[in-house]
Amino acid sequence: MKTIFQAHQCLTEAEIRRYLEGTTDAEARHRVENHLLDCPLCEEAVEGYTLFFGEGRQQRRPFSILRGGRSQLRQIAAVILLLLLPLSGYLIWGHLQEGRLYQTFYESYESDLSMAMRRGATENPEAGIHPALLAGAEAYERGDFAASIPAFQQYLGEKPGDQLSSFYLGMAFLEEERYAEAIQPLQTAATAKSPYAEEAHWYLALAYIKLKDTTAAKTALQPLLEAPEGRYYEKAESLTSKL
Repeated sequence: MKTIFQAHQCLTEAEIRRYLEGTTDAEARHRVENHLLDCPLCEEAVEGYTLFFGEGRQQRRPFSILRGGRSQLRQIAAVILLLLLPLSGYLIWGHLQEGRLYQTFYESYESDLSMAMRRGATENPEAGIHPALLAGAEAYERGDFAASIPAFQQYLGEKPGDQLSSFYLGMAFLEEERYAEAIQPLQTAATAKSPYAEEAHWYLALAYIKLKDTTAAKTALQPLLEAPEGRYYEKAESLTSKL
């Protein structure tokens, strides 16, 4: 049997209905009947359609397809399958497309935050280093994103709204594939005055893509598209063109 997902293979519901109602022209009828010889799924669907909608709708009895002993449930199931194929194909394609876009554009964000913190503490000893922030930064840098999350959350518990730790918390969530949880901290880091605003907008858009929210992804990309001199302008243009 031919592959059911091959382009233009199986009959559509409209083609089956017109064939049974006798409203197809000779060429279309010939094509349908040739197809039925070669496609058990569509043959079952024609029988199921007749059974499901009643004999009164059938003006033209399908040639030699009404065979005894066939399960009515199987015939009706064939109708349902044919009706669902376009929708399922769209959903599968959409899911694959989102996955491909994310894999194409996502790059892990490398950090030297712990070194910068130590350098800052050396230059300004009175400022000190917050142990939770340092622990989160070190865990992030060695790729232990799961361990960095509670450390950043602890720091944010003491300093809510901090843009730096919010950004790295959002990135750790992305690395752990916890996309919905990445949204809020990345939104915090995407404010206009944040030093991580561009990065946050970019990764926020990617998080929305994984969450199948194309509209929100485009909104997140808009500030990057309005800054041609920005670091993410070209990437934002390329990604937007594919949404």
